[in-house]
Amino acid sequence: MKELFEFRIFKDNYHLLSQPNRAVFNGAIWVLKITEEDPLFQEIGRLNEHFKKKLNDLFYGIGFCSRSYTKRELDSADLLHLFTKKQFQPVGEECGTIYNDSVACEICGAYPEQTGPLVLKRKSIPKSDVASTIAGEMVFSEKFVDLFKKRNFKGANFEPVFFEDGRSDFYQMKFLTPAFSVAKPTKVGLDVFNDMPDYEDRSWFDQLGREITERVQFKCPKGHLLGGNLISELYVDRCIDIFDLDIATTKQLAGTRMGVIRPSEIFLCSQSLRRMVVDEKLLGFSFDVAHIK
Repeated sequence: MKELFEFRIFKDNYHLLSQPNRAVFNGAIWVLKITEEDPLFQEIGRLNEHFKKKLNDLFYGIGFCSRSYTKRELDSADLLHLFTKKQFQPVGEECGTIYNDSVACEICGAYPEQTGPLVLKRKSIPKSDVASTIAGEMVFSEKFVDLFKKRNFKGANFEPVFFEDGRSDFYQMKFLTPAFSVAKPTKVGLDVFNDMPDYEDRSWFDQLGREITERVQFKCPKGHLLGGNLISELYVDRCIDIFDLDIATTKQLAGTRMGVIRPSEIFLCSQSLRRMVVDEKLLGFSFDVAHIK
């Protein structure tokens, strides 16, 4: 497995970084992909810390880790972290999906009750067999659902997704079994350099252009949240059902509640399900190796 860290460096800041390097300018920002062992990795961390403390600003806009595996590594994994890079908006709540927040965690907003079907905007979903709103509402194509049922996979049922003017041909997954607990040494953080604070006051603009300021809870004392962005591969505690399921989630949710953005599920899947996706050439799926403690 190879890990590459990608940084999107602001154009006006790039000259501060040691050169020459392999950054590529995309017309708006500099994109640099490096390993953690590259001296530039720690240099970027120091520059970003300086910008935050001295200038109340950021050296780079986005930084994340991507992994590439050999076929053998993926084929031999007992458990996989399933995710998609196909994201879209508007989110469900902006399209008529109803959530009952009275039953959600009063601290972090996790686990509200979705009281009706997931409603999304027609033509907003990418042409893919899996995609997710920016709020983590993941949807699956009819083709995926049919294959899932034909192979008698276990762990979830599916409910239809609706558009404003009627039923779509996408489905939302509903899980049937208890979720797995994230375990050490899973690494999470604000970014690849820093731990996530417990909370932070943030401002944004709503659909009417009004500025909203709220306290955003990143960690939950009740254990509902992952507590940061996922930096490393995922580790989960071993449980009696772990090899009896083809799809499941973690108890800890990813992300945080901020406006219409909500904490979202982290998906785990079996090797059999991954092979189906590969064999049937389904679109939009990504897999990282997950580990059982």
